Amino acid sequence: MPAIAESEDIWKYVQPGSIVVEERDDRAWVCFECNCDWEVEHGLLLVLMDGVRWVKVSAYDGHVTDGHAYAKPLLDAWIADPDRVLPIRTFAEIRATPGGP
Repeated sequence: MPAIAESEDIWKYVQPGSIVVEERDDRAWVCFECNCDWEVEHGLLLVLMDGVRWVKVSAYDGHVTDGHAYAKPLLDAWIADPDRVLPIRTFAEIRATPGGP
């Protein structure tokens, strides 16, 4: 995959797949499952909460939030604040978050 000059060019390397709507905790989670050139094995997962707020962008793992994926509710605490945006975290930061396995 070549270097990406402009951020909007990322979409040249994403192939839309399926859209799944999941109801959980009285919310609608719209999951966009895609293939992408940089993560051929797992693809890309984009999750929109209640149709208005992006809450997850990651390799596809089948979970609607990081807190759900890692059994660490603290990872989802930011969602309660409408002014916060989706955080970018390293795997080390996720592992260091208290709770879960």
